[in-house]
Parts: sequence; C-alpha cells; structure tokens
Amino acid sequence: MQVNLKIAAAACGMALAVPALATDISAGVPAGNIVYISGATAQTPGIESVIASFCTGGAGGANFTKFVDTIDGKQAFVYKCTNALASSGFTAGQSYIIIKRDQDGSFAGVGPLLATNTALAPAGLPPVQLNWPDLTSCDIAAKTCTMTATSAPRQPQAGFTDVEVKIWATRGILSGYAPLSGSIVKFTGFGGQSFGVVVTDALYQALQTKQKADGLLPGTCVVGDFAPGLCQPSISKNQYTSITSNSAAFAAYQTDWTPILGASGTGKSVNLCRRVSTSGTQASSEVFFLANPCELTNSPTFGSLIANGAGDSNPPNYVVSEASSTGNVITCLNNANNAGDPNAFAIGVISLERVPGADHYKFVKLDGSSPNFDPGAPASVVGKQRFNAIEGRYDFAFEFEANYRTDLLTGNAATFFNNLIATLKDPNLSNLTGLFYTSNSTTITHALFPGQVHRGTRFGNSCQPWQLFE
Repeated sequence: MQVNLKIAAAACGMALAVPALATDISAGVPAGNIVYISGATAQTPGIESVIASFCTGGAGGANFTKFVDTIDGKQAFVYKCTNALASSGFTAGQSYIIIKRDQDGSFAGVGPLLATNTALAPAGLPPVQLNWPDLTSCDIAAKTCTMTATSAPRQPQAGFTDVEVKIWATRGILSGYAPLSGSIVKFTGFGGQSFGVVVTDALYQALQTKQKADGLLPGTCVVGDFAPGLCQPSISKNQYTSITSNSAAFAAYQTDWTPILGASGTGKSVNLCRRVSTSGTQASSEVFFLANPCELTNSPTFGSLIANGAGDSNPPNYVVSEASSTGNVITCLNNANNAGDPNAFAIGVISLERVPGADHYKFVKLDGSSPNFDPGAPASVVGKQRFNAIEGRYDFAFEFEANYRTDLLTGNAATFFNNLIATLKDPNLSNLTGLFYTSNSTTITHALFPGQVHRGTRFGNSCQPWQLFE
C-alpha cells in the first residue's frame, strides 16, 4: 500500500524537509542577453548598482532579483531583470542576466580573459575556463544558484581589475597563459578607488587607549567611539609594512602587538586577514606597502619586499589568512574579534566601497590621514569614503581598468557593457561609495565635481605617485 509520507509525518507531529526545486532562471532569456563578467571584487557593489539601474523599477523593484552562489554567498552574484530599460543596451522589455564572479579577484578578470581558450594556467592560478553559478539550478526562495568546482565552466566575456594589466604582467603571473590573438576593448583612466587598513573592534579600542596615553589622540576621546575623525586611531605605513612583509628583520611585528601597543599588546596574536595573490586589493596593497612589483627589477637599486602568505604563519603568534573575496576578509575579521583575546586583534586591507556597520571591523587612519572622514566635503558626498583621497590628502588609491573580448561579447551584450562603463565613469549618473572619477575631459573635472572627481591622476601607472592638476 502506498503511503503519503507528508500526511503520515504530519499525523505523527513530525515535519519532513522538502528539497528545494531547482529552477532554470535562464529560461526565456535571449542567449545574447546573458553576460559573464569576472574580476575585481571591490567594484562589485558599484557594478551591481548600475546593473540594477538598467532594469525597470531598479534594485527594489519586482523585475530585479539578485542571486548568490551556494559556496558561501560571496564568490559570485547573479542579477536577473525581467524588464530591461533601453538604457541597458538590451531591447526594452526583454529579460537579461548578468553574472559577476568575484572568486580569485581582479586576476580572474585579466588572465582568463586575455588568454587563448586552450591555454593551461600554472598551478594555483585560475584556469581559462572558469566555473560559474549554474543558471539551471537556482533556488527562487533562497535566492541562490548552485556553484561547484565544475559548474558551467566557460571563459569570462569581460573583466575588471583594480590595477592595470601591466602590474599583473610585471608580477610574472600572466606568463603561464597563452596570449590572446584576438581583439580586446580596454577602458582605462576613467576612475579609481581608495583602499584602507581595517582592524577589529577590539584592536581599534586598544589603539585608541595607547594613542590617548601617548598624546596622539585628545584626552577627551572615549575608547569605543568608532566615528571616523578626531578620535580615530592611526597606524603608520611602516608599521603595516612590518606586519605583512616576508622578512626576518620584522620579526618583532609578527610575534605580538608590543611594538605598536606596548605592554597591553604583549602576548596578543597578530592575525593578518589578507586577500589571495590573484586579488587586485592584494596587488594594490603590495604596490603601496611593499613597492612590489614597482621596484622588483629596477637594478641596481631594487627595493621591493615580498608579502607573507598563509604558509608563513607561525601560530598562535602570527596567523595569516588568505581570502578569495572582500567578504571573506570581513568574515576573517569578524571571526577574530568574536573569538576574544588573544585572537581579537586582527588587521587587513579592503577597499573603501565597504562601509563598516554591524560587522566588527573599522578603518583606521594611515599616517594620520583618515580614509573615511570627509572634512570639507560637499553635503552630497559626505559618508562616501573618498573625499580625502580626491583632495590628494590620502594616497592609498589606484586607478582601475576594464576589458572585454570582442569575439566573446557581441551585439546587445557589447552595447550593455559599453553602457555599464559609460555610467560608471559619468559623475552625472553615478555617485558610488569608495569610487571616484579621474578628469578625462573638459566636462569631467574636479572643479565641476569637487566631491567625485580626483584632483589628479597616476596616469594609469600604479607605480607613479599621484600628481595633482587642481
């Protein structure tokens, strides 16, 4: 006799878990309206904002849905719109899906994009055929799409990178890929972003206590005041270099926090939450703090330093974690803070498009300059975490690049990507946290957009210092 298990379970007061039905969210979407973008994780929130603006009703409307991957919800994002605006580049009223893959960071928007389809990547680097969320296996209720090591492998059609391609080439990790013979459309010099040193709440408070005692912060500051500005503690560029550099000379900074905090730091573990080597954030950090690769080959002076990785950990004194996304760095910081002493003291670098909220990390000043305090900023950009960088008072910031393959991205999809970039680089259309514009015409200048356009440029060369026009 057949038994209805759901009814029987209910009669017994039990509840059976019913597996979620896998849904093909690509059904009905024109094939040319599905775009695969990889690369820079720091730029994802800005990209997401523009993608949503191309959909009728925007991010909060009924036509727009955001899905995340099933690995940890931070490696890839799927954006589906069921009613496109003409400004998207797609036919008005059609559906479109944009997949933004964050896994492996900026380098996934460079190496796999610029390589031939048959190239084999060196060990430890992304293959040319990346894995993506499986659009045929999505959970509508949970807003997730299945992603495994073998999910829908294919090349990206377009990519973003926090630093220019030549930085990756100079670092040597592009050499393992067979070069592309086709055409690339490249966008450079249209904008950039700031980065900042972040510490756990507990370390932030310990820095405040020490710097109040040393007279570096006003005595009226309250320990635990997390507002950026007057009572925001500072770390020096030299101190962070000593924490992250692979050199025995800096052993004191990789044992405990005594060199920075005095006796209160004795015995406190140094937890470094960094990004993987394929991350543009990590590349930016190494350029800024370690002069790598800027001084790697400048014989006879040289001068670059190598960054410590997870393999250089010496637990419990010094623990280095490598995260594949910005979100995972934040998880590393949260975990350290929640673990309590001596693991509450963790430090790392993330981009300024992330605003500390309920998470247990905060930005600190760098050599006394705040990345997220906006004195003198126009009211429209207060809290956007970029004004000091724009003014040339905070220089941990770089210009980024974007590229797409003309053989892989065609028709309306290519128009979409061009429109995406046009929106990202137009201060009349976007005003995104942590991101700024660089002056590239007579209509986009600092004078016209004082809270959005940088006073100067690196001229697309991350190894150059900022030079100010205005």
